Amino acid sequence: ITVAELASAISLSTPGKNVIINGNFDVWQRGVTAGNASGTYDYGSADRFWFGSGPNATTFSQQTGTNAQFSARCQRDASETGGGVVGFGYAWELSDIIPLRGKTLTVSFRMKEGANYSGGDVTFNFYEGTGTAQRRTFGASYTSETNLAGDTFTTTTSFQKFTFTTSAVASSSTQLGFLFQYEPSGTAGADDWIEIEELQVEIGPVATEFQRRPFAEELALCQRYYKIVNTAIRWTAAAGGEYGQCPLPYSMRIAPSNTITAGSRANGSSHSATTTLAYGGFYQFSSSGAGDAYSFNDKVALDAEL
Repeated sequence: ITVAELASAISLSTPGKNVIINGNFDVWQRGVTAGNASGTYDYGSADRFWFGSGPNATTFSQQTGTNAQFSARCQRDASETGGGVVGFGYAWELSDIIPLRGKTLTVSFRMKEGANYSGGDVTFNFYEGTGTAQRRTFGASYTSETNLAGDTFTTTTSFQKFTFTTSAVASSSTQLGFLFQYEPSGTAGADDWIEIEELQVEIGPVATEFQRRPFAEELALCQRYYKIVNTAIRWTAAAGGEYGQCPLPYSMRIAPSNTITAGSRANGSSHSATTTLAYGGFYQFSSSGAGDAYSFNDKVALDAEL
């Protein structure tokens, strides 16, 4: 038995060896596809992953995987003509960086390109810094930044496995994140994209077999950063200005921002959500007059991402 085979056998029985969340791209709470305008970098589809571009409109979307149920596609939109960087990335919060200090990390993933891919070699960079934990987008830098692993690789129209091993994470590291990026050229065709599946980051110098978490566990990990709560309130109002409330159960990284999408409402004058704590808030609906007042299936999106 080889060292690599032994390491793989041991690691498969190690809970949580993949130190990123949603590396199997199982969870898409925001939707299975999202677009960003040129010059924007944001979360939008696959949980925990941001994407974007400098001069191009881009789309990040769920696809049918080969080894996995789903893969993730980062695409320069058809007919876009800008050059510059297109890509996506991931970042850790401080509580998850601390256990990685002093450790080397190995990144493994499977990737392919579209038939009209125009970006040449894909660049991978793995950065650390000493500032406040946050995502590290293109053209920005971490505080006292160090690149722990930087390289390029060549994709084809079939999935291939790639691996990179970092240098040791510094004992003072408080920022940690990685980027995949490419620089397209010409006018984008319908398939100017890269696609990834089975993304894993693990402690040590050897890439072992990909480890899948149960979906319920992966979803719970994602909901520390983003969660959607459906609400329901109904009562008979005696007059306008009365209000009903329902709890918003959550426990998140920080007190989340909130966005409300209307469901079915009647006899209402206002609605709001209070999410000033990291561990729970409430939704409120006010009546506009006497009579039946209700709000069903208002969706409150709670965002505590980096």
